Amino acid sequence: MDYEGRLMKFYTVIIICLFSLSCTGRNIANSDDYYWLEDIKGEKATAWVDKENEETLAQFGSTANFKNTQSSILDTYNSPHKLRRIKFIGDEVMWINQTEENPKGILHAMTLEESKKANPKWRELVDFDELSKKESKYLVLATVDCNPFNPKRCMLGLSIDGSDKEEFREFDLSTDTFVKDGFYIPAVIANLEWHDADSLIYTTTYNEKNLSTSGYSLTTKIIKRGQTLSDAKEVLSVDNGVDVIPSAFLSFGKSYSVIEHWLSNHEEDLYYVKGDKSLKLNTPTRMELSGVYKGLLNILLLQDWEINGKKYKNGDLVGIDLSSVESKDGYKTELIFRPS
Repeated sequence: MDYEGRLMKFYTVIIICLFSLSCTGRNIANSDDYYWLEDIKGEKATAWVDKENEETLAQFGSTANFKNTQSSILDTYNSPHKLRRIKFIGDEVMWINQTEENPKGILHAMTLEESKKANPKWRELVDFDELSKKESKYLVLATVDCNPFNPKRCMLGLSIDGSDKEEFREFDLSTDTFVKDGFYIPAVIANLEWHDADSLIYTTTYNEKNLSTSGYSLTTKIIKRGQTLSDAKEVLSVDNGVDVIPSAFLSFGKSYSVIEHWLSNHEEDLYYVKGDKSLKLNTPTRMELSGVYKGLLNILLLQDWEINGKKYKNGDLVGIDLSSVESKDGYKTELIFRPS
């Protein structure tokens, strides 16, 4: 993207963040006076942004400081000496290279064994400038989520027009191609994780009517390989709050899926996905999900908590035995760490 394109996109994002709060993710209400800015390609929104850009450039565009800052930012963006932000996937190393010639970026990979050589060679996986041109739409890489049971299979989240809407496509690192008839979720606001080797647990706004006032889905589903989105199994649907976010954790060869139901910015309920249903956990609403280890769901307490005669303090890291959540005898919990 040329400088003017980058500048306009930068101002667009900043202005929309300031007036519609879309960057905070959890505080947009449909009653917001500036909610129409969510339609980032809408005629009213783009006209308003163009007007604000013109006023800003008229006041600051001709100053020496502006021009120096412009030059410095472009030099940094286009420098071939930027540190590589790599991602380790199984026995592979990934990174995306964005240059002046390829502003949308090229996704590269090499094996760890290859990386040890004196002159290692990167494989080109996806050229997003080329892909965007081929499909006549603006596509950039937003997320990479690889299957912990088969790290050669990954879900690539492709941002459409630089927005928070992503189109998810399955990619095969053994062939360096998108998987034909693989998992696919259209451009939506979504959260997804690998539930197991051949299924995804996800939320999506695609054809979904159960949305929060923040515009996020309040329904979580599981889709198995070979199924369509309409065949996906619903495992949780709530009617309040701001968001539901599924997470999956692999521990000693077993996968555990947990759903966070955000009631507000600082409070949440947890659900453990067992089979094709979700079990609401008796956990405090002020805590942080920290993962699963050997069947213990780890939570960091942000308030005192008493359960089955055990008292835990704010700041404690507590483990909940997931095998006990349906027990008539109550939860089995243990203190993992207490700050001193």
